[in-house]
Amino acid sequence: MKAAFLVVIVLIINRASAQICCSPPQFQTVISTDDYVEAPNTKVMTKIQIKLSYDYTNKRIRIDENPAGIKTTVITDFIEHKSYIVTNGQCLTAAIDAPFNPTCVPGTASFSGVLQLGGPGGIVAKSYYFSAADGSVQTNYIISEDCIPILEVAKVSLIKPITETTFVALAYGNTTLGITDPSIFDIPANCPQEASLKLPFARMIDWVANLAIKLLLDCRCFCSPAQKAKGLLLQESR
Repeated sequence: MKAAFLVVIVLIINRASAQICCSPPQFQTVISTDDYVEAPNTKVMTKIQIKLSYDYTNKRIRIDENPAGIKTTVITDFIEHKSYIVTNGQCLTAAIDAPFNPTCVPGTASFSGVLQLGGPGGIVAKSYYFSAADGSVQTNYIISEDCIPILEVAKVSLIKPITETTFVALAYGNTTLGITDPSIFDIPANCPQEASLKLPFARMIDWVANLAIKLLLDCRCFCSPAQKAKGLLLQESR
């Protein structure tokens, strides 16, 4: 699961150089993910759905998910430099320091070819391959002719705190252009204005893996006893 979050966030933060094409500035989509994680003494496959609302025009994103029955929303405002993590109606506010670059295919990507998805009359798509500068993320990225993401398959290699390799497939579905209801980015009234912690975002994985996932699935702050049991079982399975 954390790799899926990482790949989504890498799309938003790390593509600032010359680009082949960029996605529409506003879109909403449902991302179905399959993760296979391999670490010392651990091999686990997980599935999750993430609803992503992407608003480059106003420099903000919203991610909704429901792991283990724990309703989780993360709203990040890159203008105010704050991220709001809402779990079961309770809110944690974090200060952030990161740019919000457009979601683009980087100019360094290798063109793999044209695909027609779904047979005759299907979607004509383009396939690209690229990797992070340090090689930690290697991605095959399939987009429509309008540069709308369709499918992404990535290998994520981590060394700290443990050696871990994750293969993640993300399928983008029910994608619509624009933001149907801008109020989804309204900050819940119970979210503190003052941040209780600061996230440097020097590496987004620190937030994704160690906070947004670990904190929420550990359930140490927000969950009912039943959800704590369910969340801890999930974590042990990883």
